[in-house]
Amino acid sequence: MLYSYTNSEYVETYGYPYYFFCRFSAGGYVYEERYYTTEKFRVDYRQDNKVAISFRTEWVDGRRMAYYLQSYRNGILVDERTVVSMSGMTRGPLDNFEILGANYYVTLLDGVTVVYSPPRKKEPMNWLKIYNPNLTLLAVVAKAIKPTITEELNGAYTFDFSYVIDDEKSQYMQVGNIVEVENNYFRICYTEESRNADDTLTISVSCEHIVYDLIEQELDYYTADGTATQMLETLLSDTDFTVGDVDTSEVKTVSIQEKQNKKDILYAIASVFGLELKFEKFKINLVKRGSDNGVQFRYRRNIKGITRIVDGRNKVDGQPSIAYGLDAVMLEQLFGDSEHFELGDTVRVYDEGLGVDVTTRIVKMSYDIEERMTADVEIANYIPNVTDTLTQIERTTVHKEKIYNGVKIGPDDGIVVERSDKLARNTMNATYGNLLEVGDGEGNYTPVFYVAVDPEDGKAKLYLAGNAVFTGLIETSDMVGGSINIGEGTFEVNEDGKVVIKSADVTITRADGKARVVISEASGMSFQKYNETTQEWEDTIALDANGEGVIIGGTIKTAKDGARIEISNNQIRSYNDYGELHGLSTNNSTEQFGDWEFYDNGKLVFRVYNATGGQGVTLLPGDETSLIVGSHGNVLGLRGYMSINGNAIPSFDEKSASSSYGANEQEMLQEVHDMLRQLLDAINDN
Repeated sequence: MLYSYTNSEYVETYGYPYYFFCRFSAGGYVYEERYYTTEKFRVDYRQDNKVAISFRTEWVDGRRMAYYLQSYRNGILVDERTVVSMSGMTRGPLDNFEILGANYYVTLLDGVTVVYSPPRKKEPMNWLKIYNPNLTLLAVVAKAIKPTITEELNGAYTFDFSYVIDDEKSQYMQVGNIVEVENNYFRICYTEESRNADDTLTISVSCEHIVYDLIEQELDYYTADGTATQMLETLLSDTDFTVGDVDTSEVKTVSIQEKQNKKDILYAIASVFGLELKFEKFKINLVKRGSDNGVQFRYRRNIKGITRIVDGRNKVDGQPSIAYGLDAVMLEQLFGDSEHFELGDTVRVYDEGLGVDVTTRIVKMSYDIEERMTADVEIANYIPNVTDTLTQIERTTVHKEKIYNGVKIGPDDGIVVERSDKLARNTMNATYGNLLEVGDGEGNYTPVFYVAVDPEDGKAKLYLAGNAVFTGLIETSDMVGGSINIGEGTFEVNEDGKVVIKSADVTITRADGKARVVISEASGMSFQKYNETTQEWEDTIALDANGEGVIIGGTIKTAKDGARIEISNNQIRSYNDYGELHGLSTNNSTEQFGDWEFYDNGKLVFRVYNATGGQGVTLLPGDETSLIVGSHGNVLGLRGYMSINGNAIPSFDEKSASSSYGANEQEMLQEVHDMLRQLLDAINDN
C-alpha cells in the first residue's frame, strides 16, 4: 500500500487511516463497497431514498485523496482497485443505501450535520477466551487469524485458528487448555509454531470439542436396554457431562461386545435411535437437528463452487451414496433470516450446468467465525454413523406359531437367547463364556457345547457333547487322548498313538518349498528336490513299490566323521580317523574323468592318470614321493610296447662275434648280444 498507518483495533484498514463501508442495491443485486481512504467521505441524501457519496479537495485544504476499494455483489468479491490520487468524486445516486460502518463521524455535504456515528468499541462476539483445565480464565484473545469451526452431524467437531506470537497471550495456547468460542468449549489438542516469510512468528492451534475427553474413559463392553435418556444418564454418570434435550422416548437395546471408549458409545447410541448429538459446553443433547426453511443454493447466487461425489463403496438403500461439497456464500447478513442455514437443515441445491437439482440435508459445515461471509458446506443423502461397530437389537412384534429368538439381558445370566419352541438356548456370560443347550420343548435343557474355566488349572476349556464337523484349518498346541479316523480308515491314529495310513499318498514338504518326501501306495517312496528352472520336482532318492530304487545326487557317508568312505556326485573318497584323505580316492572333477588317487594321511602319494583320446593311463607318483613297481622274489610281467621318456628303443638284427676275438671273448660277446637282443625284442613286443 502507499500509506502506513496504525490499524483500527477491530478492522483491518490496509494502512489507510479511514474506512467507509456501505450497502446498496442495483439491477436486482445487493452490493457492498468497502473503501479504505486517506480522507473522509460526505453523503448527500436525495429524493426516493437515493444517496450519493462524495469527496472534494477543497474540503481538506487542497489535499488529494487515495483509496483502496473492495466491491462485493451478493457477498462475492467481484472487484478491487487502488486509486493513488484524485481531487474529487461522486458515487451515486444509490438505491436502498445503508452505511455499514466507518471509523469517523459521517456528515452531510455541509460538513456539520452528522448522519453516522462510529459505534463505541466493545468486546466482539468472536473474542476467544482461554482457560486452564480447571476453567480458570487465563486470557481473552481478540485478533485470532482464520478462526474456523468445523462440525459434522454425529461426527467431528473442531475449532482451528492461528495467532501472532507475543509475550502476553500466546503463552496460554498450550495443549490441554480450553478455548471458549461461540458459547462452546474446545480443548487444545495440537499446536505448531512457525516463522513466516515476513519474519513474523505465529502459532497454529487445533482444538476438539470438550466431549472428546470421553475418549479417555473406556469400557470393556457396553450393553444397555431402555430409553435414550436412561442410557445417556448411566453412561455420563461419572463424568462432567449432563444430559440435555432428548427427542425420543423409544425403548431399544444396544450391545457393543468389545472394548470401546465412552465418546464412541455416545455416538453409537445416537445412531441406534436415529438422532443427532448437539453439544452446549458440558451439556449433551440428542435431537433431530436442523429444519426446512426453504433455503436454496444456486450457482452464481450463493454458490461459488460445487463438487458432486458419488461413492459406490458406501451404499444407501442399496444405491451409491451421493454428497455435494459447496463453497457457499452466507447471505444472512444481507437478506436476513430467510437466508439463514445451519447444520442439519434440509436445503435445495441447483446447478443447471452440472444437472444438479436435489433436496437433502447439510451434514457438515466449516466457516470462519469472524468473516461469516462464506462457508464450506457438505450435503448428502446419508449421515455417517458407527452402526458397523455395534450390535443393534430392534424390538419386533412376536407372531403366533412363529419360531423366533427371544433375547434377555440381565445381571444374573448375562445374555440369553432362547427359541420360542424351547428346543435350543444360548447363554453368554462370564461363567460359561458361550453355553449352547438342546431342549426337549418342555423347558428342560442339556448342555452340549460350552467354554468354561477349569478351577483346577485356571485354563479355559471347550466342552463338546457329541460329534463335531469342522471345515477349514484346525490349529492346536496339544492334543491328549482319543483317536483320529480320516477317510474311513485311510488315516488312523489309535488311542495308543500309533499311526496307520492305507491306500493314500502322503507328502511332507519343507517350509521353503524346495524339498519334500512323497510316500505313495502306487509309486513307493521318494525324496525330491524342486528344480526352479524346469519348475518340476526331481527324485534324489527313490524306492519303487517293489523296494527297488536309486539314489540321485547328495552325499552318502559310512560315518558322520572320522574314518569313513564318502560317495557324492561321481566321487569316492576314503578318510582316516582324523578326517584326512587316506587310501583310495577318485578324482572326477576339473575334467579328470576317472583318475585314481592314493593318499597317505592327507598327502597325495600316487595317481593313476586316465588320459583321454585313447592314450591309455599314466602312473604318477605324488610330490616328493617315489614309485616302486614289483617286489623282491616276485615276477613282474610287462606286455605291449615300451617307451622311455616318450622314445622307443629299436631292436637290431642278429649278428655273430668276429673271429678276430678269441674263443672266450667271442662266446662272451655273443651271449651279451643275444641277451640284449632278447630284451629289446621283449620291449618292442617282437
